[in-house]
Amino acid sequence: MLRRFHRKEAIICLVAVFILIAPLAYIHFSEAPIPEVTLSDLRVELVTDKTEYGLNETIEAALYVYNDRSRPVRIRPITQFTVAGYSVKDPDPVFGIVNITPAEEWITIPAKSRIVFYSQDFTPRFPGEYFIGVLGVNLTVNVSEAVALPVSSPYLGLVIATDKEEYRLGERINATYYIANSLPSAVRIPLYHEYSYSGSSDPEPNVVCSTDVDWPAHVTALTIPALSMYKVHQAPLTPAKAGNYTIRFEIWGRKASLTVEVLES
Repeated sequence: MLRRFHRKEAIICLVAVFILIAPLAYIHFSEAPIPEVTLSDLRVELVTDKTEYGLNETIEAALYVYNDRSRPVRIRPITQFTVAGYSVKDPDPVFGIVNITPAEEWITIPAKSRIVFYSQDFTPRFPGEYFIGVLGVNLTVNVSEAVALPVSSPYLGLVIATDKEEYRLGERINATYYIANSLPSAVRIPLYHEYSYSGSSDPEPNVVCSTDVDWPAHVTALTIPALSMYKVHQAPLTPAKAGNYTIRFEIWGRKASLTVEVLES
C-alpha cells in the first residue's frame, strides 16, 4: 500500500538523510590526499623588516609563500636557487647560489596561511638603492648615507646644556637635553620611546620626570647630521635652595648629569 507523504514529513526525512550523509562526506574529505602544487601556483612575496636603512645596518629579508586556498597544499622543497643582494652603486655586485638539504620530502602549507621559505640578512656598503633577489622575486630598498649605530655606540653622547653656568635663588634654569653625534658623517640610530630628566639641590632626593614618545608610523629611525646634536627636550627647572644643583638626563638606559651653582639671591 502506497503512503502519501505530507510536506512536513518529507522535510524531516530530507534532514535525516543529510545528517547521516554529512559525517561520511567529512570523513571522505578529511582523508583526501593533500593537493600537490608548485611554487608557481602560489603567491610569493619578498619582504624586509623596514623600507629604509643606514650604511652597515642589517637588512632582514624573507621570502614568504602564501596558500590562499581553503585547503592545505604541499610543495616539494627547492634545493638550489640563486640569491642576490647588492647596492646599485656597488662596482662588484655579488650573486650567491644557495644549496639546501631538506628535512622532509614535502612542505605542507596550511589553508589561508603562509610560511617563510627562505630568509637572509644583508649589509649595505653603499648609499642609494639596494637590490635583493631570491628565486626570481626582486625587491629594492633605500639606503641613506647615514651610518647605522647602536645606542651603545661611543660616538653617541648625551648632553645637558643650560643658558648660564650659575644662577641666583629664584631664577629658572633653562635646561636642554640632547643626543650628540661625534662622527664626521651622519648617523642613523634606533628611535627612543621614553626619556627622563630631573633636577635636585644636593642632598635633596631626586624627583624624576618621565616622558613617553610616540613616533609617526613612517618614522623608523632617527638621523643626526655629522658633528651635530639632536634636541630631545627642553624644560625649565627651579631650585628650591642655594648650593649645588644637579640636573640629570636618561635615555636608552644611558645617563648624563650636570651640576650648576645656585647663589643666594
